[in-house]
Amino acid sequence: MKSKTALMLFSILSVSLVGGLLFQLYSLLSSDNMTSAQLLLTAATVVVMVILIPVLLNLRKDVKAGIPHDDELSKKVKMFAAGYAYFSSLIIWLVLFAFHSYLQKDDLLMVGLAFMILSFGINWLFVRRKGFQ
Repeated sequence: MKSKTALMLFSILSVSLVGGLLFQLYSLLSSDNMTSAQLLLTAATVVVMVILIPVLLNLRKDVKAGIPHDDELSKKVKMFAAGYAYFSSLIIWLVLFAFHSYLQKDDLLMVGLAFMILSFGINWLFVRRKGFQ
């Protein structure tokens, strides 16, 4: 995928994600009482916007400079991070299945998937900062 196409696709997806979160937030805030779901959605909207703005600006800067978004180093970083994330997600699923009697099936699935995404992000940051060993 070309860098300009990736920038446009990522921008459109980001705007639609933030727009959907803001619409949900508006519909929740129109009710009378403040619930934990409203606070959680407000925090999620702010976090997503704080993360997406620098990512989009860096991607735009790279496209203007002519830097490809998938060079050999970034592919290798993703591959190493995916390997570490796979191993850590196996451990996370084992721990979750050990405590499955305390969680409902839907909650177990959502927590497991959230930890898998989180483990990939943490491993990607770790491999990117520390390098390959």
